[in-house]
Amino acid sequence: MKTKHTGLIILLIILAGSSFAQQIPQFRHTIFSNYYYNPAFAADPEKPNIVLNHRSQWVGFDGSPTTSSLGGSYLFRDDMAAGLIIMNDKTGANTRNAFMINYAYLLNINQEWNLSFGMAWTIMQSKIDGSLIDLYDDTDEVVIENLSDKVWKPDANAGLLAFSDNYYVGFSIMQLFKSKYRLYDNHDSGIQSVRHFFIQSGAHIPLGRQAISVIHPYINMEIVGGAPFTFEFGGLWEYNESMLAGLSYSHLDAIALNLGYKYQNLTFMYSYDIIINQLMSAAKGGHEISIAYDLGSKTGNQYQPMF
Repeated sequence: MKTKHTGLIILLIILAGSSFAQQIPQFRHTIFSNYYYNPAFAADPEKPNIVLNHRSQWVGFDGSPTTSSLGGSYLFRDDMAAGLIIMNDKTGANTRNAFMINYAYLLNINQEWNLSFGMAWTIMQSKIDGSLIDLYDDTDEVVIENLSDKVWKPDANAGLLAFSDNYYVGFSIMQLFKSKYRLYDNHDSGIQSVRHFFIQSGAHIPLGRQAISVIHPYINMEIVGGAPFTFEFGGLWEYNESMLAGLSYSHLDAIALNLGYKYQNLTFMYSYDIIINQLMSAAKGGHEISIAYDLGSKTGNQYQPMF
């Protein structure tokens, strides 16, 4: 028997425009995803240039979120960088397609610290696929079954990033315009975007004289009006600039196990979510796969962190 309640519940949450809805996709690979949340990371010279990512969240839960993205950035001058992100995010009957054009300006503060200012211009399509709505009560007039619609809206993100060879801290705001997506020609209600505030911080700590091993601890925080404060902290252990292993904790969500390997300019990452919230009895976890490519080359004998 088909599950009829789950997709409808998710759809109603989205259509209500609740701040608790997952309007911003989640990612586990912080070493790659900081660029999505904060456009100032486009100027980080240690960030891989091209990243392909796919995430399946709450596997086994009908209508669960899946996100695919392709992003890239390039430091085309010593003080300027630009990039592009293409994303597809699907939850139940709702699909969002986004295109982001990023720009960052890099300012050298002193011999150790740099400051990056970033802006992202976004065009987002929100689409409802009525064929995926299966009502338990066919006489329900609240939700329109088998009727699809889509709408495009612009938005913007902004961010700051201060970083040195071993430390970084960033702040960003997503969905600055708080665009409202009105579907079915309904001018009284719609999907209301809300501003998301992010704080990112981390370090690269070499171990030993030759720095064969490096620890990458980090903490990310998210603040949304009307929603619980969320945060994620964890760390990655890097060995010989090739092997990666890590563990992270996402508040009220999951514990993630991370594994990665780097071969020349290619980096492969995989993570598995162990759900620790109310969905743990209905979902089987989550999977995320990333492939990154660095256009530059690592030169010299001096240690440079992978990320």
